[in-house]
Amino acid sequence: MQMMDPEKVKKQLHMMMLLAVIFWIIRLLMVSIAYYRQFLGKFTDIDDSVTSKELITLELGAIGFILAGVFWTLFIICKLLTMMLGRMSQVLAKGKQ
Repeated sequence: MQMMDPEKVKKQLHMMMLLAVIFWIIRLLMVSIAYYRQFLGKFTDIDDSVTSKELITLELGAIGFILAGVFWTLFIICKLLTMMLGRMSQVLAKGKQ
Protein backbone atom coordinates (compact mmCIF):
# COMPACT_ATOMS: atom_id res chain seq x y z
CA MET A 1 0.00 0.00 0.00
CA GLN A 2 1.49 3.29 -1.09
CA MET A 3 0.95 6.37 1.05
CA MET A 4 0.10 9.70 -0.52
CA ASP A 5 2.07 12.83 0.19
CA PRO A 6 0.72 14.29 3.47
CA GLU A 7 0.73 17.84 2.10
CA LYS A 8 -1.32 16.76 -0.90
CA VAL A 9 -3.81 14.97 1.33
CA LYS A 10 -4.08 18.01 3.63
CA LYS A 11 -4.79 20.20 0.61
CA GLN A 12 -7.49 17.81 -0.62
CA LEU A 13 -9.11 17.68 2.82
CA HIS A 14 -9.00 21.47 3.05
CA MET A 15 -10.79 21.74 -0.31
CA MET A 16 -13.42 19.20 0.80
CA MET A 17 -14.05 21.09 4.03
CA LEU A 18 -14.35 24.31 2.03
CA LEU A 19 -16.96 22.64 -0.18
CA ALA A 20 -18.90 21.51 2.90
CA VAL A 21 -18.85 25.10 4.23
CA ILE A 22 -20.11 26.39 0.87
CA PHE A 23 -22.98 23.87 0.99
CA TRP A 24 -23.80 25.05 4.52
CA ILE A 25 -23.82 28.73 3.47
CA ILE A 26 -26.08 28.02 0.47
CA ARG A 27 -28.45 26.07 2.72
CA LEU A 28 -28.54 28.90 5.23
CA LEU A 29 -29.36 31.41 2.51
CA MET A 30 -32.11 29.24 1.01
CA VAL A 31 -33.76 28.60 4.37
CA SER A 32 -33.50 32.27 5.34
CA ILE A 33 -35.11 33.40 2.08
CA ALA A 34 -37.89 30.81 2.41
CA TYR A 35 -38.70 31.76 6.00
CA TYR A 36 -38.53 35.48 5.26
CA ARG A 37 -40.92 35.16 2.33
CA GLN A 38 -43.23 32.89 4.26
CA PHE A 39 -43.51 34.87 7.50
CA LEU A 40 -42.34 38.44 6.88
CA GLY A 41 -42.66 39.04 3.15
CA LYS A 42 -45.57 40.63 1.38
CA PHE A 43 -46.87 37.16 0.49
CA THR A 44 -47.72 35.97 3.98
CA ASP A 45 -50.95 34.48 2.61
CA ILE A 46 -49.89 31.21 0.96
CA ASP A 47 -52.97 31.01 -1.28
CA ASP A 48 -50.84 32.10 -4.22
CA SER A 49 -49.71 28.88 -5.90
CA VAL A 50 -46.54 30.43 -7.39
CA THR A 51 -45.37 31.63 -3.98
CA SER A 52 -46.11 28.32 -2.28
CA LYS A 53 -44.26 26.41 -5.01
CA GLU A 54 -41.29 28.76 -4.62
CA LEU A 55 -41.25 28.26 -0.86
CA ILE A 56 -41.42 24.49 -1.17
CA THR A 57 -38.60 24.55 -3.74
CA LEU A 58 -36.42 26.69 -1.49
CA GLU A 59 -37.05 24.52 1.56
CA LEU A 60 -36.48 21.24 -0.32
CA GLY A 61 -33.36 22.67 -1.93
CA ALA A 62 -32.09 23.59 1.50
CA ILE A 63 -32.71 20.02 2.70
CA GLY A 64 -30.74 18.76 -0.29
CA PHE A 65 -27.83 21.00 0.59
CA ILE A 66 -28.00 19.82 4.21
CA LEU A 67 -27.70 16.22 3.03
CA ALA A 68 -24.84 17.12 0.69
CA GLY A 69 -23.01 18.84 3.55
CA VAL A 70 -23.51 15.81 5.81
CA PHE A 71 -22.22 13.52 3.04
CA TRP A 72 -19.08 15.61 2.54
CA THR A 73 -18.46 15.78 6.28
CA LEU A 74 -18.73 12.00 6.62
CA PHE A 75 -16.45 11.57 3.61
CA ILE A 76 -13.84 13.82 5.20
CA ILE A 77 -14.05 11.87 8.48
CA CYS A 78 -13.62 8.56 6.62
CA LYS A 79 -10.64 9.97 4.72
CA LEU A 80 -9.02 11.12 7.96
CA LEU A 81 -9.59 7.74 9.64
CA THR A 82 -8.06 5.97 6.66
CA MET A 83 -5.02 8.23 6.84
CA MET A 84 -4.68 7.58 10.56
CA LEU A 85 -4.81 3.80 10.05
CA GLY A 86 -2.15 3.98 7.34
CA ARG A 87 0.11 6.09 9.53
CA MET A 88 -0.50 3.84 12.51
CA SER A 89 0.50 0.74 10.51
CA GLN A 90 3.72 2.48 9.48
CA VAL A 91 4.55 3.33 13.09
CA LEU A 92 3.82 -0.24 14.24
CA ALA A 93 5.95 -1.67 11.42
CA LYS A 94 8.87 0.56 12.46
CA GLY A 95 8.38 -0.51 16.08
CA LYS A 96 8.69 -4.20 15.21
CA GLN A 97 12.02 -3.64 13.49
